Amino acid sequence: MERPWNYLHEEQLKLLSFRDLELDLEDTILFDWICEFQEEIEKKGLRVSPHYTIGTEWFVPDGSLGISVPYYLLHPRLAKLHQKEIPGEQGQIEGQSKSEFFMYLRHELGHVMDNAFHLRKLKSRQELFGLSSVNYPKSYTPNPDSDNFVQHFPNFYAQAHPDEDWAETFAEWMTMPIKRWREKYRGKSCLHKLEYVNEIMRSLKFTRPKFGKRTCLYSIENSTQTLQKFYRQKNQEAYGRLKPFFKKECEVIFAKSLETARSTIRKKQATELIEQNRQVIINRISKSLGRNSFEVERLISDLKTSAQNLYLKSSEEKTRSQLLAIIDGKSHDFYKKGFHRILM
Repeated sequence: MERPWNYLHEEQLKLLSFRDLELDLEDTILFDWICEFQEEIEKKGLRVSPHYTIGTEWFVPDGSLGISVPYYLLHPRLAKLHQKEIPGEQGQIEGQSKSEFFMYLRHELGHVMDNAFHLRKLKSRQELFGLSSVNYPKSYTPNPDSDNFVQHFPNFYAQAHPDEDWAETFAEWMTMPIKRWREKYRGKSCLHKLEYVNEIMRSLKFTRPKFGKRTCLYSIENSTQTLQKFYRQKNQEAYGRLKPFFKKECEVIFAKSLETARSTIRKKQATELIEQNRQVIINRISKSLGRNSFEVERLISDLKTSAQNLYLKSSEEKTRSQLLAIIDGKSHDFYKKGFHRILM
């Protein structure tokens, strides 16, 4: 359904509250996908039927049988505004395509099942996945070489917290038939976790939820908070991490526009130079700082984000030397200040 606010100027749109947006899941294709997902749940023999509300992020509160769907998925204009107002990873659109939407639904269903049967209280689950009582970190650094965790979401999200490990493992179990996930994770430690989830879900087949509430899920549909205030709050929460670490240095050695770029037949982008020297950077950081592949990739990603829409203004040889000098001089601070860590 078309909304009148779709034609407002951006600044006017931000002055609206979430309630003013009059969002309704049933007016979108998302509702069709949710109905299709419920069929998938039933085919697995599970008797849980989550309810869905609109929130600011994907979320299942403790004790709830409901899934919060991010508001920005309900309209392309809201998705575009979200990405602009919250730069970097925190502004990513999660679940925009149907396949991604189902990925998130399966993950969140893992939390719902946990709430529905108090699975976190099982001694066997605690021994395998860890304690749910462990405080959620504000950020985490995964070990890319560990085979004790499945990979459903990117960035090794299962390593963030024991509850996320459970939800990610459940999502993989939900996504594939037994034969496929056994083949995918053959010989890996995390296969024991998948077998455990399979055993638990078989024991709960056709069993109705024993716990959990359908009414304790917060929805933004009646919230009077404006989009402007929401974005300001989100940016304050991630203060110091929204701006790429190397942005200032990249704006010194690269040109900000084609007009000031090096006068050559082909105007070369800064990100292209970084990508060409990827292996050199990897070797340099690995050798000097002993960082693993994931941590090095985080630095390269920050460099490319910092150099986005910038161009060479000197020769490739000179610019390459300047770039490597920046990496040598600033990489230690990049890791010391935690810019390689993934924000939760």
